[in-house]
Amino acid sequence: MQRAYLSLKFIYGSRKFLSLKLKIMLCDTLVLSLFNYADVLYGPHLTNLYRRKVQLVQNSCLRLAFGIQRRHRISHKLKDAGWLNMENRRLLHSAVFYHKEILVRTPQYLYQKITYRTDVHNINVRSKGLIPNI
Repeated sequence: MQRAYLSLKFIYGSRKFLSLKLKIMLCDTLVLSLFNYADVLYGPHLTNLYRRKVQLVQNSCLRLAFGIQRRHRISHKLKDAGWLNMENRRLLHSAVFYHKEILVRTPQYLYQKITYRTDVHNINVRSKGLIPNI
């Protein structure tokens, strides 16, 4: 959290000279990218407190980019910035990771842990190759 707010403070100093597009790009690359690293692993284990704190960092980025004061709502600006909220961002990264895991089959040690329905039984059902719910 501290590192994200320090990066945000760095951008904040020159906010008057930057365009909206550049502020959004800087916030995305310098601040929000810190939360992208390994979010597939830590995301499901975050407590509600930390989920809220991570979302507040993104909200601060939006406030900086659009010049919105603290007492005003900013959720509608997510779409204007072209961002997903942090929870949906983690879900997207997880979906991409699992899809890539199934198609590319790397890393091998994770691919070996996947159990397909056809491995469990030989009954011919419509959704033959789907992964079972666990």
